[in-house]
Amino acid sequence: MIDQAQRLREIASQSWNKVETNSNIISVTSGKGGTGKSFISFYLAQFLALKGYKTLLVEFDHNLASLAFHLNIEPPNTLLDIFYGTILFEELPVKVRENLHIIFGESGKLQYPQNKVSYVQNFLKTLSKNSASYDFIIIDNGAGINTEIFDTIRASNLNLIVTLPDPVAVMDAYVLLKLMIKSSINTGKGIIINKCSNQKEGETAFENLNKASLNFFEERLELMGIIEEAKPLQALQLFETAEVAHQACSKIIPQFDTIIKSVVEFRQLANNDQSGSSKR
Repeated sequence: MIDQAQRLREIASQSWNKVETNSNIISVTSGKGGTGKSFISFYLAQFLALKGYKTLLVEFDHNLASLAFHLNIEPPNTLLDIFYGTILFEELPVKVRENLHIIFGESGKLQYPQNKVSYVQNFLKTLSKNSASYDFIIIDNGAGINTEIFDTIRASNLNLIVTLPDPVAVMDAYVLLKLMIKSSINTGKGIIINKCSNQKEGETAFENLNKASLNFFEERLELMGIIEEAKPLQALQLFETAEVAHQACSKIIPQFDTIIKSVVEFRQLANNDQSGSSKR
């Protein structure tokens, strides 16, 4: 436990514009609910951990979090505790299996702060300082588009935008991209098409979104993966080993492997670019 007044003084003394993006921090965003964004975030983090990457999943759904309920876990601390300065960052992550830690969000608290901007910015700065402790940090953003989500996007090196194959969802993804570009957010952008009936449906949805991006923004998008409907995984579950995961969801594992490969390659390229810049 730390003195709250001291913690608030630290917040006031910090300059948010000094925060740098990190090649291992990944935001998962949709701009709307119902796309399966949390599903993607959870299994991406878990499958990275099963492959040996030390991974931290951050449930950034302010006061509407549900992951602890799904996993039947009672976390000792949540984001609200660090927002109010009652704990250190090291007390926040919960180890749920080998290589996988989770920072749980809070749900239904009446005392949740209404103006979260300073709390969010301070947390992201702290997360950045501790990012070297993990190979990957996956931030599961809440639904919607607001200042806090855009701060998270800016603090990440790669932003995965999750959408569905139907035209309305693709249009929502386009609007999110438009706002990101209008806000001069130049971090990496990757598209995941979720809940597809087949791979072709996902490819068509991405082609439509990419065509609109090229026509209106002159920006080519990166398809990070297509995930087909996965009824056995609708209830979030933890797997003890990769073998158990393959038995439970043999169809969807290769699809997540594609995303993981893209994410790992992106991080390697980003690290190489940073190393090259430091030498010039």
